[in-house]
Amino acid sequence: MPLSTFPTLSLQARLSLDGQAMPQAGDVYSSSFSVASGSANLLLELNRALQ
Repeated sequence: MPLSTFPTLSLQARLSLDGQAMPQAGDVYSSSFSVASGSANLLLELNRALQ
């Protein structure tokens, strides 16, 4: 199902410091927030304090 079929999406970025796909201790995250489907020019800030 395409993401565009949902009116809103919840976004969060995660950076894995060891390259693994599964979340692990030490990963760096952005805040989670909702946006309208089709939104553009979004900025997700990664922050070690959100671990």
